[in-house]
Amino acid sequence: MSTTASRPWLTDLPRGWTIQRIKHVASFTGGGTPSKAVDEYWGGTIPWVSPKDMKVFRIRESQDYITEAAVASSACNLVAAGATLMVVRSGILQHTIPVAINDVPVCLNQDMKALLPEAGTVSEYLAYVVQGLNDRLLDEWVKQGATVESIEHNSMANTPIPVPPTDHQLAIASYLDAETARIDALVDEKERCMGLLLELRASVVREMTAGCDVAGPRVETGNQFMPSIPTSWSFVPIGRHATISNGSTPLKDNADFWLGGTYPWLNSSVVNGDEVSEGSEFVTEKALRQCHLPIVPAGNVVVALTGQGKTRGQASVLRIEATINQHLAAILADPEIIDGEYLFWVLTGQYAALRMVSDGQGGTKGALTCEELGRFQVPLPVLAEQKSIAARLYKDTRQVDDLMNHLKQEIELLRELRSSTITDAVLGRIDVSKRMTSERAA
Repeated sequence: MSTTASRPWLTDLPRGWTIQRIKHVASFTGGGTPSKAVDEYWGGTIPWVSPKDMKVFRIRESQDYITEAAVASSACNLVAAGATLMVVRSGILQHTIPVAINDVPVCLNQDMKALLPEAGTVSEYLAYVVQGLNDRLLDEWVKQGATVESIEHNSMANTPIPVPPTDHQLAIASYLDAETARIDALVDEKERCMGLLLELRASVVREMTAGCDVAGPRVETGNQFMPSIPTSWSFVPIGRHATISNGSTPLKDNADFWLGGTYPWLNSSVVNGDEVSEGSEFVTEKALRQCHLPIVPAGNVVVALTGQGKTRGQASVLRIEATINQHLAAILADPEIIDGEYLFWVLTGQYAALRMVSDGQGGTKGALTCEELGRFQVPLPVLAEQKSIAARLYKDTRQVDDLMNHLKQEIELLRELRSSTITDAVLGRIDVSKRMTSERAA
């Protein structure tokens, strides 16, 4: 079978371009990890690049550095500046093949390879080929079913790629440097706007749930995150007017608990949104009975007791009746005293305070408990005012959310444009020389 029969993107290349296997335009070298037990190997001046450093296109520094003694006594090879670095073993290979150019000499860990360009091959162009054909190359290169995704070396080395003349490679790389920088700057600006909108949303929630727009005298709370509230409000522990409990995870090996289940069961990922309208998974009635899972009616609040990143301390309000796992707490408030929607907004506004509680006042505990939630104090106006605040916040935050969703769509379109621009350039679909000439003339 010809190289183009199963790779239609290699057809209709510009005149003068060739198709060559990667192993014919570059040689390869890998890396290794010097012994962590030898202090003399670490803390030197040589960047030791691993997948965690591959978040930029130009590598000038790394998180870890090694010494010349480490290079001399381990599997590390010094890679001269100007190579194409590639991640060959990492979970990120599920969707992306990270590539970069090292502007300084580096060493690599065992999850990396360097493609050393042969004469006539431009390393930047080679890196852009990998980026531009990312999805196609993932299908060909990445081993399936492995514990950790990895690139199969022979598949990579024998992959045919489009190779224009050297001067055209340089022109493509220069053009893409400029175009990707322009698009990246637009993405950065929109992400900065996203950050400002997030701050605005959070401040609106904090101020409204603290009664900052309520006229009249205020009383100190002693809470650094909500220093004062209107004197007409009370400041009480949640547990005074609510019951708080967490759930469990039915044994996964017991099919009677899961197979054919119809009752929504929630894990802590649900708190990444304001509302919960569907189950993470579904359990059976037998699981509800035998595992003593709590029933949480719609309109009540769940809070993540544990979780990575931002999850711990986040809250969501249920739109469905559901049960929960051990990493969530359900707060069943007395509806005559606390409105569930209002409580959700208060806890959302007090996220920083909940995180401090979960960290043990600056320690390393890293978890909330139901008891701590019960002791956590919240401001309580009269029920009608709670409902009014919740309704206003729902409306105001949705306006901010609409703006953020619009920005997200714009960012996604820009990233798609970036990807398609690279693909079109490395496949010769863009006459880069003419474009650059016209832009210089303009």
